[in-house]
Amino acid sequence: MVPSLYCGHAELLDRIRTIDPKKYASTRNFLDGQVTWLSPFLTHGVLDTAQLGHAVIAKHGAQTSYKFLAELGWREFFHRTWLAQGDAIHSDIKRQQENVISQQIPSAFLNASTGITAIDQSIRSLIDHGTMHNHARMWVASLISNICQTQWQEAAAWMHYHLLDGDLASNSLSWQWIAGTFSHRKYIANQENINRYSKSVQADTPVDISYPELAELTTPSAWAERSNWRDSIAPLTLPASTLSHPIKPKERIALHSIWNLAPQWLQGQVDRHILVLEPSYFERHPMAPNRLKFILHWAQQIPELEIFTGEIADLPGDHVPSNLIHQEYPSCQHWPGTQQPRNWLYSETSRPYASFSSFWKHAQKQIGLGTKSRKLHQ
Repeated sequence: MVPSLYCGHAELLDRIRTIDPKKYASTRNFLDGQVTWLSPFLTHGVLDTAQLGHAVIAKHGAQTSYKFLAELGWREFFHRTWLAQGDAIHSDIKRQQENVISQQIPSAFLNASTGITAIDQSIRSLIDHGTMHNHARMWVASLISNICQTQWQEAAAWMHYHLLDGDLASNSLSWQWIAGTFSHRKYIANQENINRYSKSVQADTPVDISYPELAELTTPSAWAERSNWRDSIAPLTLPASTLSHPIKPKERIALHSIWNLAPQWLQGQVDRHILVLEPSYFERHPMAPNRLKFILHWAQQIPELEIFTGEIADLPGDHVPSNLIHQEYPSCQHWPGTQQPRNWLYSETSRPYASFSSFWKHAQKQIGLGTKSRKLHQ
């Protein structure tokens, strides 16, 4: 069961203290496993990976927390790749996707009517609540991309639209990992795998076959109809600006993006805190109303926060760039002023890495782990 996503910051800190990395490692692949459901807060900067990782290490030790720390590593690896590759993360990175017949997503997935109970329930949770277990995301991505021969980009954009934790780097690169464009092979899962990790006993579905048969399967007739998911979404209504007055030359301003909603950031060090909502970003990367609701809820936890809805170049006032401060993020590279680094768990891994294995070889040393080989699949 997903805990409340609209709580207070103190409750989030309590949840961190209750993380059990042993149970996480042994059950995380099951839909009812002991996962943290903290990803939306990491995506939007309410929490950060360093805060989460160090808290778990302090209580349980690095070795006991190995798998949990590796999953935080995946998030940082994807972001390091984004910093290195830029917008190329939205295109095939290592190799071209094979056997693509359409960009449009099968309607059965958009409507949560695939006939596979665990899949349909997961998609319904995605649409209604913006949440989906990571293993279910892998199944959905595999079925859409590899079985239904769909180009991964539009499907990734559809999932990003609904997810409260929709992170461009993690989402796009995970879809590429599944589709085999950012990995050495495609990921596929049959009904037996779905049954095992969803604890169901369903049979006679299109993927209730062996893996050799699944590798040869093309789009099942029940999933042949396709739709453009963008046709059914309405433009997002952003909130009106709430600036008390235009920025004055001597005012020091903390500019928050939707990726930096940390309530403690620069508190007591600046004159004003302003959340910048750029319409052009939401046009390029649409988000569901649920997502905006989540963002605004956590923005309200920042003391005396004001909102500016508009392009950063149109920020009103006679402001001095050096007095504008924002946190580094790929989507904010065009923002003026002083850029502060993010709080990384693996801070010395800034160079690009060809694979997670090469990234992890260096990253794990920073938190007291050796380099002994373990399974590092996503």
